[in-house]
Amino acid sequence: MRSRWIEYNGKRIFYQDFSNLFYNIKAVKEELAGVQGIVLNEPESSVRVLSNFTNTEFTSELMPIMNEASKITKSHVRKTAVLG
Repeated sequence: MRSRWIEYNGKRIFYQDFSNLFYNIKAVKEELAGVQGIVLNEPESSVRVLSNFTNTEFTSELMPIMNEASKITKSHVRKTAVLG
C-alpha cells in the first residue's frame, strides 16, 4: 500500500496516495480498500486526510465507488484536503 501516516506541524495526517494511477481502476480500488481499513480503525472525527489524485483519472465507473467510500469513512474523518 502506498498511503501512509505523515506528520506536519505536529499534526498526524493520513496521506492517501492515489497519484499516477492514470486509468488503472483496479489499482485505485485496491488502494481504496486499504485506506478504508486504516481510517475505520481510528476514532470518529479524528483523522486528517490529504488525498493525492495527481495523474489519476476519475471515470464514470470510479466516481460512485469513491463516493460510497467517502460515505463509509465520513464519521471518522475530521478534515480533508485534495491534490490533483
